[in-house]
Amino acid sequence: MERPQAARVSSTAIRDLRIEERIAPATEALDCGPNPTFGRHFTPAMLALEWREGEGWAQGRMEKKGPLPIDPSCIALNYGQSIFEGLKAYRQPDGGVAVFRIRDHALRFERSARRVALPEFPPDAFVEMVTRFVQHQARAIPEGPEIALYLRPLLMGTEPGLGIRAAKEAMFLVMGAIVGPYFGRGKTSVKVRVSEEFVRAAPGGTGSAKVAGNYASGLLALRQAWDEGLDQVMYLDAVHRRFVEEMEGMNVFVVHNGTLRTPPLTDTILPGVTRQSLIALAKAREIPVREEPIAWDEVAAGLRAGQVTEIFAAGTAAVVAPIGEIRRGNDVWVLPDKRPVAELLRRELRAIQSGGAPDPHGWRTVV
Repeated sequence: MERPQAARVSSTAIRDLRIEERIAPATEALDCGPNPTFGRHFTPAMLALEWREGEGWAQGRMEKKGPLPIDPSCIALNYGQSIFEGLKAYRQPDGGVAVFRIRDHALRFERSARRVALPEFPPDAFVEMVTRFVQHQARAIPEGPEIALYLRPLLMGTEPGLGIRAAKEAMFLVMGAIVGPYFGRGKTSVKVRVSEEFVRAAPGGTGSAKVAGNYASGLLALRQAWDEGLDQVMYLDAVHRRFVEEMEGMNVFVVHNGTLRTPPLTDTILPGVTRQSLIALAKAREIPVREEPIAWDEVAAGLRAGQVTEIFAAGTAAVVAPIGEIRRGNDVWVLPDKRPVAELLRRELRAIQSGGAPDPHGWRTVV
C-alpha cells in the first residue's frame, strides 16, 4: 500500500496561472430578503483549480456555480479526503469589502491539507484565489448590519478508483453565499445538549483540522438534539468523557467567577479563528483569560452556585452564540439573560469586521 504524502505546491506557480472568466462579475446585490437563511443564497460564480501529481495546477476558471463532473469512485466521496474553510467578507462603511483574518484561515487550510495528505495550498495562493473570488462577486453582497458573504474554499481528492490511498488528482474550489445570523435573526441564545453517547474527535485523529468527516460524525447527535427542540450539541473528551471540548463546529467559552475560560488547543480541538479573536479582545479589555481543561463537573457545580454566569460558543458562522439553556442527562440549567462578557466581545468583534471600529490587529483585508 502506498504511504500517503502531502504534495507541496509552489505559490508562485499558482499566482502565475491565468484564471479564465467564463462568467461575468456580479453587477447587483442578490435579493435574499431581510433574513437570509444560512448557506442557501449562493452567489452566481465559483472559482476552480485542478491539480494532478507530477503536473501541478492547471489553468483555473471562474464559472457559473453548478454540478461538478466528479467520478463516483473518487477518493473524496469514498474515503473522505476533503477539507474546507469558512470565512467571511463584510461590506464596509465606504462601500468597499473586507475579508476577515484571511491569512489565518489560509494557514489553517494548509495545515488541514497536510493532515489528510492533500496537496498543500500555500497561504499566499489561498489569499490570492479567495480575494480574486471576492472581487468578482463583491457587488452581490446586499447592504445590512448582519449581512456577510460567507466564503467556502474547498479542497478534495478527485482521482477515480477504489483503494485507500492519497489521491493523485485534486480540485480546489471557492464558492460564496450571502448569509445573515447563523441561528436566525432575533434569536438571542441557544439551547444545548451535552452528549453522553458521542464524541467529536479522539486523540491522534483529525479534530484539529477542518476535515469534512469531522462534521459527518456529529450529525446524528445534532439531529437528536433538534428532535428535543434544542439547537446544538456540546461534546466531552473521548478518553475520560469528563472535559468540555467543542460544539458542533464552534469553540466553547465559560465565564467562571469573572474569568473567561476555554479549553486549550489539542489535536482534538479546532483552532478557531473567532476563538483567537475573542481571546485577543478579552485580554485587551483586561478580562482574565485562561486556556485550560474545563471539567464538566466544575461547570455544573459553578452553575448551581451561580459562579458560572455565562457559557457561549464562537465560530465564523455564528460569531458569538450565547447559551441560554444546557442539558446533560435529566439535568437542565437555565443561564442568566444578562451576558455582559459575550455581548461586549461580540459587539467589539462585529465592529472591527464591519469597519465600524479601528482595526489595530490588522485583521481586515480590503479587496
